[in-house]
Amino acid sequence: TSDVRGAGTDANITIQVFGLKGDTGVKTLDDSKNNFERNMLDTFFFKAPDVGELQSCRVVCDGSGLGAAWHLDYVTVANVSTGAYAKFPYRNWFDDSPGWAHTLLPDGKTADLSKQVTYQVTVYTSDIRGAGTDGEVYLSLKGSLATSGESRLENHHSNFSRNKTDVFE
Repeated sequence: TSDVRGAGTDANITIQVFGLKGDTGVKTLDDSKNNFERNMLDTFFFKAPDVGELQSCRVVCDGSGLGAAWHLDYVTVANVSTGAYAKFPYRNWFDDSPGWAHTLLPDGKTADLSKQVTYQVTVYTSDIRGAGTDGEVYLSLKGSLATSGESRLENHHSNFSRNKTDVFE
C-alpha cells in the first residue's frame, strides 16, 4: 500500500496471477491482520498450480467497508518452489466502487493494445413475463491484459424484448 494520504483500505482484496501455463484462480488476500494500511507491506501465501513464467496479475478491490478506495503501490509475486518472481507496479487508486479491477503487468512489460478485434455478442432474453427491458444495457469485456470499457448494446429500438435473441458486433 502506498504512502499517500488515505491510501489504506478495509475493502476485500483478491488477486489472480496469470502465467504462460495458466492461472492461479482467484485468491482472497486476508490473513486476519489489519491488512492494506497506508505505507505497509502485506505478505500472503497461497497454494496454486505452477503457472509458469509470470505474465500479469488481476487485482480486485470489492469497494466494501469505510474508506474503501485504495492506493496500491505495487504487487510482487514469487513462486516459493521455483524462485520465479515478478514485480507488478501500479502506483494508482482503486476506486471505492464495488468490484473495481485492474490488470497489472510486470516491470518493463507493456501490452499491445493497438490491435483491435471485433467481438460478436449474443444476448438471449428469457420468455418469462416481464423479462424484457427498455432500459439501456452496457457491456464491458475483461481479459487478462485489458478491459474494453463500457459499450452500449444497441442496434435497433426493440432490443431485449421477451423471448428474443439480439446479436451485436
